[in-house]
Amino acid sequence: MASRRRARSRWVAATSLLSALMIIAGQACSRSEPGPGPVPAPHWSRVALPDGLDPTVLALLPGSGGAAAETLVGAQLTTNPPAPRLLRVTAGETVSPIPLEPVSPYARVAQFRALDSDGSRVVALGGRSGGAHGNVRWTVWTGTRAAVREHPQTFETFGGQQAGALVDIVLTDRGPVVVGSWTGTAGGLDAAVWLPRGDTWLRRDSTGTPLASSKTRLVLARAAVADGAAVVIAGSTIRLADGVRQGAAVWRADSPDGDWRRTDLPDPGGRSEAQSVACSGDACWVAGQVDGRLALWSLMASSAARTTLPDTAVDPSGPAARVVSGPARTVVAYSQDGHSRVLLGPSGGAGGWSRRTGPDGDLVDAVLQQSRLYLLTRRGTGPAELWLAELG
Repeated sequence: MASRRRARSRWVAATSLLSALMIIAGQACSRSEPGPGPVPAPHWSRVALPDGLDPTVLALLPGSGGAAAETLVGAQLTTNPPAPRLLRVTAGETVSPIPLEPVSPYARVAQFRALDSDGSRVVALGGRSGGAHGNVRWTVWTGTRAAVREHPQTFETFGGQQAGALVDIVLTDRGPVVVGSWTGTAGGLDAAVWLPRGDTWLRRDSTGTPLASSKTRLVLARAAVADGAAVVIAGSTIRLADGVRQGAAVWRADSPDGDWRRTDLPDPGGRSEAQSVACSGDACWVAGQVDGRLALWSLMASSAARTTLPDTAVDPSGPAARVVSGPARTVVAYSQDGHSRVLLGPSGGAGGWSRRTGPDGDLVDAVLQQSRLYLLTRRGTGPAELWLAELG
């Protein structure tokens, strides 16, 4: 994580003047046309979680074997020392714990950073800073609605001098995948994936693949999603030749151990980044920012297109935008001046977008469960809060 932050600080300094000029010059020709103004906010109700919990991440728990769809909440007990917690929230707002089985010392104090489920299986990624240098010590967990267990790994699996950061864990039809970064042969960090062999996680070598950085292009992974057997990674590349420019990009492999291909997202402006990705039906949706404006792209098997959104300013260095999609609609959630906001669109993501206010606090995560939208927001340094709105 520290390596990525140092890399970010170098290119931010190098591109600040260029980005400002590009924004001024490009707004007239590339900015989306203003959309509809704010409309009355939906009714947000706070979901009561057990006392002493700080929720950190959400995931959809699809219905399976007759069970109704639910929402997974990864949280940390704010005791000293802290402890991880995993919860199920039903449509009736009943909150039930999922028993956890930590094994290693860092798992017992982990904070959940990513979750995924296909309805019957649950996977999770935990992290806790520790050691002489305060680096994140990662833990991986798998299980079901009944219980989730940590599977200890060697320190070198996700750590050591060549480690970058882990950004996501996803559950494909062919098994789970961990996505992160690792030092490559070109000297920078490559995007990287780890696949399980039994209870042991093994990193695939990114050398010679589109996940690898080079002396002229750096690769940054930000988030991932499973699309059936496929894996889609959202992020950006930083081009070092002919100036320094950051452009939003996605990578896709048709199976966890398949070949990767990169798609540079269109209309990238002077500085852009893909921050989250969701797949539903035959398409995926990618949310991020372009020159400080909220952006959304549609992604098909071999093409991508920029979607026209209501013109919306966002902080490129602030909380990431989240896109969630289901059969009824697509939703883009984002932060603006310490408040959460949402753009509601149809399932196709084209036209008819309306802007709605959200709960106070910066956006942490979002989940769409049929017509029920869950937002996780945080005000200041206090515990995050879980909110629900029925979109109808």
